[in-house]
Amino acid sequence: KLGASRHVILAETESEARAEAGQAYRTWRTNMELLWKLRGVPFTLPLPMQFDEYQQAGFGFAGTAAGARDFIRGQMGTAGVNYLACGIAFGTLPVAAALRTANLLAREVMPAFPEEKRAADAT
Repeated sequence: KLGASRHVILAETESEARAEAGQAYRTWRTNMELLWKLRGVPFTLPLPMQFDEYQQAGFGFAGTAAGARDFIRGQMGTAGVNYLACGIAFGTLPVAAALRTANLLAREVMPAFPEEKRAADAT
């Protein structure tokens, strides 16, 4: 078994999700580095400054439910992930966007993985 945590933002259009994720991620990324800066310690986590680069590296996804299904399948195939924790609230993301993501995950993404759910329930 291998689990992973990924930021996931879903919307009806890819452009809407990417815009929201990009804005929220900048704040989250800045805050991730803050304690290191305050203590004069180099920040060595390999986190890009922009969400687009973060997504290209496979650390997160912003787009539609259909794209999320493909992203998750890719994570399963490439990284061997069989458990995915989706971070749907981060940075300055509005609560409404996080709730929309949760709703789309439940309605349109998770049902695409019934075999994986059964396997997870059995353990």
